[in-house]
Amino acid sequence: MLKTKVESVQLKKVFSEDLFLTINDIRKYSGCRINKDGLKFSKGETKEEVFLYDVISYIRNRQKSFSKKKFGSCNELFRQFKPKTLSSWKKIYFRKYEDNFEKSINEVNDFLALEYNILYELKSNSKQKKEKSKKWVKSYAESVLNNTYRGLAIQRAVFVFLSKKYKLKYQESSDKEDSGQIDGYLDGIPFGVKPGSNRNSLDYGRRKNISRIIYNICKNKDGISISIPKCAPFLNKSEK
Repeated sequence: MLKTKVESVQLKKVFSEDLFLTINDIRKYSGCRINKDGLKFSKGETKEEVFLYDVISYIRNRQKSFSKKKFGSCNELFRQFKPKTLSSWKKIYFRKYEDNFEKSINEVNDFLALEYNILYELKSNSKQKKEKSKKWVKSYAESVLNNTYRGLAIQRAVFVFLSKKYKLKYQESSDKEDSGQIDGYLDGIPFGVKPGSNRNSLDYGRRKNISRIIYNICKNKDGISISIPKCAPFLNKSEK
């Protein structure tokens, strides 16, 4: 999501100059194997795939089908086992939440088949249509797991990097705290690490007085830029 000029000016007033983490830095500080493609967030390759992604996202939010209660607590599982690869992350998830995965897919698919039958421009029967739509939903659900791995790997890399750079104590948040948008603590101060495109999360953080550390994927996808709130106590310490 592009920022307006007004928003850009407001962000500059609130956040410090950007720091930069390369792909190798992210691997080093997160302990996760991740490549340039791993940083990429994609809704699909064709217009149809992008449209379907947005439709399924809408259903997901409306039905809460991929909520922690239904889909499983991905963040807690990731922090507990600290997977080093995407494939190991998926094995860990399916070992515990395979039934949740299938139930979430079926719930979204039933709703999709009921409300969006206009999407299935097929001369086949309803069963075949439903089977095709299930492939779309399953692909979407897989992308949820991929994005979770990418996002939590970046999150951990940012926290570990800052803790080493500014000599701070890093503490992971609990599952309950994570639901309240707290991703971790630096010297006992709660922070959330969120992508700059996630405007809703940033607004929520402001309302809850939770400091946000923002990251953005660089255009050439060789790393991320990090913006830290100017009010962060450790920035003031480093200036003295």
